[in-house]
Amino acid sequence: MKKHLFLGILFYAASVKGQEKINHAVTAKKDPAITNMVINVDASVMIKMKLIDEANLGFENSFAGNWVASGNAFSNQPVEGNTVVTDRVLTKMAYNNGGIGGDYWKGLPYPIGIKGNRWIGTYEKGNGDAATGTLTSKFIPVNGRYLSFLLGGGNDYNKLYVELQVKKSDYEAAWGAGKHGLFGDTDDGYTKVNRITPLLNSEELYRYYFDLDMELNHQYRDKTIRIRIVDDKTSSWGHINADDFLFTETLSDLIALKKDGLDLLADADVPVWGFFDSHTHPAADEAFGKKLYIGSAIEPMSECYASDKCVKYHSIAGNDPNNNDALTANFSPHRMNGWPDLVEFPRFDNSIHQKYHAAFIKRAWQGGLRLMCALAVNNMFLASRALGHGTNGEAIDDETVMYRSLSVVKEMARQNHDWMEIATSPKEARRIIKEGKLAVVLGVEADVFGNFKSPDCVWGDRGEDHPLVTITDANAETLLENKLNEYYNYGIRQVLPLHYLSKPFGGTAVFNGFTYLAQIAAYDHVNVKGGINRGAAFTLFEDFSAGGALTSLFTTFPAYAARIHKQDPQSEINMVNADGLTSIGHLLFSKLMDKHFIIDQEHGSYESKDAIFAIASSKNNYPVIASHVDPEGLAFKWKNAPIRWAGEYYPGTALPNYSRNSENISNFGTTNIRNLSHEMELSDDNYSHIRQSGGTIGVFTTLNRKQTYHGAYGSIDDNCAGSSRTFAQMYLYSLDKMNGNAVGLATDMPLVNSLCPRFGAYAAWALKSENGDQYKVTQRTTERMAQHNGVYYDVASKSYHYHLFEDGDIPVWEEDVFKALSAWDAGANPYTNENLVSESADPQHRGRVRGYAKGLFATNFNQLDQGRDLFDERPYEEAAMFLLKNNVTDIYNTLPAGFWRDHVADITKAYNQVKPDFDTWVGKSYNNWINKTPNNEPLRRYITGNRYWDYNLDGLAHFGLVPDMIQDLKNIGLSSVQLNPLFKSVEDYLKMWEKTSGNITH
Repeated sequence: MKKHLFLGILFYAASVKGQEKINHAVTAKKDPAITNMVINVDASVMIKMKLIDEANLGFENSFAGNWVASGNAFSNQPVEGNTVVTDRVLTKMAYNNGGIGGDYWKGLPYPIGIKGNRWIGTYEKGNGDAATGTLTSKFIPVNGRYLSFLLGGGNDYNKLYVELQVKKSDYEAAWGAGKHGLFGDTDDGYTKVNRITPLLNSEELYRYYFDLDMELNHQYRDKTIRIRIVDDKTSSWGHINADDFLFTETLSDLIALKKDGLDLLADADVPVWGFFDSHTHPAADEAFGKKLYIGSAIEPMSECYASDKCVKYHSIAGNDPNNNDALTANFSPHRMNGWPDLVEFPRFDNSIHQKYHAAFIKRAWQGGLRLMCALAVNNMFLASRALGHGTNGEAIDDETVMYRSLSVVKEMARQNHDWMEIATSPKEARRIIKEGKLAVVLGVEADVFGNFKSPDCVWGDRGEDHPLVTITDANAETLLENKLNEYYNYGIRQVLPLHYLSKPFGGTAVFNGFTYLAQIAAYDHVNVKGGINRGAAFTLFEDFSAGGALTSLFTTFPAYAARIHKQDPQSEINMVNADGLTSIGHLLFSKLMDKHFIIDQEHGSYESKDAIFAIASSKNNYPVIASHVDPEGLAFKWKNAPIRWAGEYYPGTALPNYSRNSENISNFGTTNIRNLSHEMELSDDNYSHIRQSGGTIGVFTTLNRKQTYHGAYGSIDDNCAGSSRTFAQMYLYSLDKMNGNAVGLATDMPLVNSLCPRFGAYAAWALKSENGDQYKVTQRTTERMAQHNGVYYDVASKSYHYHLFEDGDIPVWEEDVFKALSAWDAGANPYTNENLVSESADPQHRGRVRGYAKGLFATNFNQLDQGRDLFDERPYEEAAMFLLKNNVTDIYNTLPAGFWRDHVADITKAYNQVKPDFDTWVGKSYNNWINKTPNNEPLRRYITGNRYWDYNLDGLAHFGLVPDMIQDLKNIGLSSVQLNPLFKSVEDYLKMWEKTSGNITH
């Protein structure tokens, strides 16, 4: 029996009881007692229900006998499945309409809001707008005050509409004999009472209704109606979409929204399109003592990225623009070149300047972002022990910083209310997104969640901070109850309560020697055990951080190692945290679920995660999220039997010994211990738990080196470590483990390097942290030269500052090639003004950049230099670039006689040296000098101040380049089938959130 029959029975019962609400009726629909309702109703009701069911109001059955079509618009209906693609709906994103452009979002299925699998769409099946016709239902007994339905297509009251027709005798019985409808009568005894056309031109379906009580003079019961759907328009938007006609007694549980200035209604489960970012920190500048990560997301860019602000906080004594203090240097050394050129920050490898400016967020939204989880974050250790007192003596305790940060996010939403809004429920998020805005979910990622500490905490409170509160088994119930209610009432919905501190709630992941310093500062030590059975190859023993000496916690390895308390002999080889959830931690997570928070299991130890999943399982399989996923299955680990990393403190090594690189390459395939598998990564087992719970994940866009994925979701060449190619491995692996669903993004930019570019001086940047030439030089060079199909932009870049190509740890001559090529793209012609192009940083070849550039700009050989001195290779380099630009392969026969033929060997040598860089540069994007087809439809280049952003050369320098990153994913080979899950991830997030709401207990 179909859904309309069930609902008809329920609403008949509701009318007898006094019009109970729809949501109560829907709940009753699931009740086994419905069988008795069917048995006990009289024969006339059963006949009515049968007629309604046969009317096929949801179009799930064939039309035979219940709908009559005329013309050609409906002759091949109903439509099966969702046939509408993004190009037809997201027209504002199209470049020609002033949108962001590109084609990464095109050709994907767009959820217009159909119910079931079949619907009416007169444009579909090849009809186009030209087809016309009508579709008329069989007679239908009225079974509720409202006849509601889903409607989309073109707006034309006279030619595109749904018409309500009432049996003429019933109409006259309601209004009196001889009464005529607004639109006259039909030849077969029906009155045309009213019609509804879509309020706006849109493929999307919204909920419309006829109020039968008003149409039939408050006498709608026991009347007979029919429906006629009309498409009589042949020009633009000459089609209509319809589905899910439904009788109801009320119009509750609908979403009221505004779009294009119109008031619309949508179902509470109306589907949405777009991707989510589950882990952002737009107000992290309020954290870390307000000194380390600087720049407010809501201040003008000229202030946020002011050079003097960088000098004040990031240089020695605040007055040296070329040097950093020791702590800053440990995070992200950089020059102080800020607004308006923005050469040094923000950058993919600069993690201490704001990357979530409101303008950047807006561009991500314009590019398909539809939901962003804005998390407050802090680290009291960095703020107090490492940086001294916070700016102006402000409090730096976690809770104060949390409220300060989230108030900034709320203010950002207020200032940008036309395109973003805070969402506190999934229904509210659906309304925000359907109105065309960005939904922002408030959350917290806390070391000291709730400002709670264990009795054995050694942290010393400061006078300006809110003191930490000791929580015990005796007072936990009251403290947690009050705190969670406080957070929920403030609007916090997503919670990550385990971060770096293993107390008071549970153990946290062992994965990084530097982050472990916070644990030592607060709780003196960490308990570890062997991690072989969990696949962890990492060990803290070989990740001894110089930060300990920097912060005066310890100065020697023995003092450091003494803080690592081994629980078993196996932990000498590799380790995970031995601690799981405490009794208070069990209570916390149980209460979080009871109060329907979105629970994030990230940063937890394996033992803690196991306990979280067990609690979730006991609560109707409560969904759990992993908000910044790095797949453990793609990490490097021992190739044969488990073995300890061979490093400086390898057992039996008396002195520092870095000659063990060959051993680590042989045993692990990497020379960087941070590439080893560890419990901060998401294991396959935990993927399974999250998938089965209905949770979601966000794939981390961090700088990473991973192994290549080959599996059911295809493969992409992983030949540029740390770039979008590496992200593609993580994304496809995650799709595999999540069965193709619930996979979004996680940028998490503060204090973390992001995806590097595929082209230029910083390509394959993840290999830079390797030790030894095999990876750091040889493989990196190979990967840097292997790139093609970069992102094509609508205008050439004007940003060719020489600093954009320095510090890339590549040969100076290669830097010079990139400097010249960027000047060429930007039209900086040295023949017009030689000072437009920088000199080389190589003191013996100062004119090399200009020489390369002249070869690129020259129109004939006569413009090129022909003389040289002891160190000057410029004539050969000019000629080489000239030949490459003109796509010459036969060098000897192309060169003119005289000087050129005499130096063919030198020119050929220069030609072969620069050709790989030239080829990859041409491959990064289309340019007017080479007859090359663009790799994508033009993406609108993002420009701020004097800075022309280029993902090909900049990587994921800030949040505003997320659309460019996704375009690059398409350009490196991700298909629409592979990208589609990303763009339905926001729907998956909302379904997860809705599932948490089913566990409300307060």
